[in-house]
Amino acid sequence: MSPTPDAPRFGRVITAMVTPFDDAGRLDIQAAADLARWLAAHGSDGLVLSGSTGESSVLTDEEKVDLWRAVADAV
Repeated sequence: MSPTPDAPRFGRVITAMVTPFDDAGRLDIQAAADLARWLAAHGSDGLVLSGSTGESSVLTDEEKVDLWRAVADAV
């Protein structure tokens, strides 16, 4: 679908995606990729990652990069 002149630049639905963690409190990359695919398949035009819902302070820089890469690869 190509953008129309009146379409928003980043899409109509931008979702602040939660960052999934496992039961031990570690970043769950696979769950993040699965969630990103689900959100994209159900109407999200864009995703805001790693901190949009408050978890940024508990992620290392390396975890943030891993999360961004996994989500980009997934969608």
